[in-house]
Amino acid sequence: MTQLLTVNADKDHDIAWCAEKLLRSGGCGMVLLWPRRLDARQIRRLQLAAETGSALAVLFALPGQSYSGAVLRVAVRPSASGLAVDIVKARGSLRRASLMLSL
Repeated sequence: MTQLLTVNADKDHDIAWCAEKLLRSGGCGMVLLWPRRLDARQIRRLQLAAETGSALAVLFALPGQSYSGAVLRVAVRPSASGLAVDIVKARGSLRRASLMLSL
């Protein structure tokens, strides 16, 4: 069964709280977030919640913003042949890799 839940929250601490509860629940496979700003403590709580609930948390950062505490950071940009994906930070052997996704 495919389900989608959309949560509209005005404040970043509300966004982080909702995401943490969803991730930790075990009934959610992925949470996509577009926060304006999260601090390192909130990011760490989201990481732990995702691990506890066996879920994936994806934070979309505004231009010029980055979440240094994130386990994986990628930069996606358009290119002539599709999308260029740069792995900025990752655990393990994927560090500083780039790939091209053809459209």
